[in-house]
Amino acid sequence: MTVILGLKGTDHVVLASDTLEMRGPSEGMYRQLSHKLQRINGSWAIGVSGSLDGLQIVRDLGEEKLDGLSEVTFLAVEQLANRILDAYRKKGFSDEAWFLLVGIGDSGQPFIQNWRFKGENGEVRIEGPREQGSVAAIGACNHGALYFAKEFQRETMSIEQNALLAFHCVAEVAKHDVRVGRPVDLIVVRKNGTPIRYTETQLPEFVNRSEKITATISDYLLAEGLRLP
Repeated sequence: MTVILGLKGTDHVVLASDTLEMRGPSEGMYRQLSHKLQRINGSWAIGVSGSLDGLQIVRDLGEEKLDGLSEVTFLAVEQLANRILDAYRKKGFSDEAWFLLVGIGDSGQPFIQNWRFKGENGEVRIEGPREQGSVAAIGACNHGALYFAKEFQRETMSIEQNALLAFHCVAEVAKHDVRVGRPVDLIVVRKNGTPIRYTETQLPEFVNRSEKITATISDYLLAEGLRLP
């Protein structure tokens, strides 16, 4: 399991992910670091949850602009999803996998799309792609810590504000869910620019601010002096 969160602004999208990978049979799982976010098709970014095989296929496609995709964004997204699906089937993979794709569309507006591979009657089928709103997550997408994104995210927020919010949400999930682990990775997609990836070690101010948010909430919850009437 993992958690990957996308937040959309007016001219950018932020994608955040944990980096814990679990390998091995259920009676002997091993933890290791895994980067689950990838630049794709030149100016887009994608995160993969649920299947290391799906992540490897995305990596195999590379980061540069892909040949044969439509110039119309929603068609290109569908073509990309089916290209990944074809490779998944050809390699005989069958595990469920979830994908979260972000970028700037042909209209100049940011987008978030997701889709899912699901085994059904011995065949892997695709559900989606589907356009998402300003907040979208895959993996541990119902974890309570994602409340912060749903409550506080605004499309008018700056890149830095969305990056902090995304970082804080994933970091909080990692505190409480043993299937999710730090450090946190980020990718920022802007108009007319190459996506930029950040590791947690590059973001000390964001780590510090996130810790202060948690401490402030704790201080108010544990403060004395309240009396019931």
